[in-house]
Amino acid sequence: NTRMSNTSSAAPPAAPPQPSWTVWIVDTDVYGTPYTPWQWENLVVVVIIPLWFVLARWAYHAYMSLLRRGKGYSLTAELVLKDNQASAIDLAGVLLASGLITAGSLADIPLESPFCDTTGFCVEVENVQAFYWANFFAYQLLGGALLATARLFFDHVVFWRVSISDSIVDARNIGAACVL
Repeated sequence: NTRMSNTSSAAPPAAPPQPSWTVWIVDTDVYGTPYTPWQWENLVVVVIIPLWFVLARWAYHAYMSLLRRGKGYSLTAELVLKDNQASAIDLAGVLLASGLITAGSLADIPLESPFCDTTGFCVEVENVQAFYWANFFAYQLLGGALLATARLFFDHVVFWRVSISDSIVDARNIGAACVL
């Protein structure tokens, strides 16, 4: 008669290490795991995106000042002192478009090499970080240029009989602001 012993010489498995909040961040949607590593590219969200909104505000002010040269224009005066809702809607549209451009700039940027797009074209990259930033800034500049081109097209081709900037600033025309 043999007896089986309930004791084992092997130690129980160790518990997995718990991640530190200084190194890890909760993200269950992307990778399907409760924790994913913090990457330096996330600094784009914290630092670069607010700077792009400030730049978009300055670009909007410069554009409107250029269109209204000789008549005077101050975005701060329009929004704060005159309570011009049409100017606020127009600026909000520019900021929304800038946000959409930024979101598109961050989509599908490679974080590893080789990078292959949806068409099957692949690029072997030696410096992934430089490629990341080059893609981001190239898409931002292209998007900003296309936004300015679309604005000029609507201002001078589609509504060629009316000055949209004068309608927004002088007449406080909310409809004109919504169109742009």
